[in-house]
Amino acid sequence: MKIFTLWRPEGERVPDSEFQYDHAAKNETSIMMSLHPLLVHMEELPQDPDEEPLGLIGKDPRTHASREHGDMIMELHLDRMKSILRKELNNTFEMSLF
Repeated sequence: MKIFTLWRPEGERVPDSEFQYDHAAKNETSIMMSLHPLLVHMEELPQDPDEEPLGLIGKDPRTHASREHGDMIMELHLDRMKSILRKELNNTFEMSLF
């Protein structure tokens, strides 16, 4: 069994489009807006923009999260996983020829 991950190598710059870039903020909320929008309840967050939501680490989802950003994150990660799997399949196929 092989396990694959989308984590980037240590020291590589992590863009603002990674899955584990924040907590309950722009990216996680955007991903949920993309995958399961009915589970996102922005109305539960404080209405006062100066009041930071509890547990938030990252950019405020009230002003930064969107389904479009979540769709972009999903596309980026799907493309990355396709590349990883294609590379592994090519390596496996080449090894089976010998």
